[in-house]
Amino acid sequence: MTVFRFFIIAFCIFLTRYSSDTTSKDVSGQSKSDTDSTNTFRASSLSADKELISQYEKELTSGTESFKAKFISRLIAVMKQFNGKVLDTTMIVVGNLDGDNKQDTIRNRVYLVSKDVTVKSSWVVNNDTLWKSEFQNPYFVIDTNHLFEPDTTARGLWLTFSTAINYSIPTIESKAEFDNSFGKSKQMLFDFGISELKQKGINISLKEYQEYLNNFKGELLNFGEPENREGLYIWYQPAKCFITYYHA
Repeated sequence: MTVFRFFIIAFCIFLTRYSSDTTSKDVSGQSKSDTDSTNTFRASSLSADKELISQYEKELTSGTESFKAKFISRLIAVMKQFNGKVLDTTMIVVGNLDGDNKQDTIRNRVYLVSKDVTVKSSWVVNNDTLWKSEFQNPYFVIDTNHLFEPDTTARGLWLTFSTAINYSIPTIESKAEFDNSFGKSKQMLFDFGISELKQKGINISLKEYQEYLNNFKGELLNFGEPENREGLYIWYQPAKCFITYYHA
């Protein structure tokens, strides 16, 4: 498969994820003791200036292409929802991660403390943390217009907080749909998995890995900062960890 085809597949995954509405559920109303009891910090509040909202609304009426328009619409919605409130919300993503035909839940917390927006995600089963991720201040290139440049002003923090909520939460993707779009040759997928397992000290034959993939009934995980999402990850039950299924 050519490099160009790799790019097309990765780009299609990106567009599919970000052109659709988010499937995560906002559960920000629940108590923080249920979401992240180890943190005793106080998240920061932020006010949205009416003039700033008006500037973004004008961008929507200036013939903005659809993807940018959706980005702005989501940003405005976040500003109005959290205006004058503490910027701290919890969202869940549900899917079958390990292939056991049961729904798994990834819990995600997005919050502002001082000048930093943090995104924390975890998959916990029976008090056992199987996977977790954390990063700060996600960025998404939309336009060279100063309205879309991240910084530590109120405008910039709103931009970052909206990016964190709308474009930085992990997504769960259909393995079957990806396999169909990828084509018949799966050797690259086999190479990714076998190589990564070897790095973890796990030696597995091509036949054994093929059988694992063929029998796997779960879905794929897509996570990370929005500018760096170039891979899909599959749960490898024998080692209880995610490994690379595909990377651009």
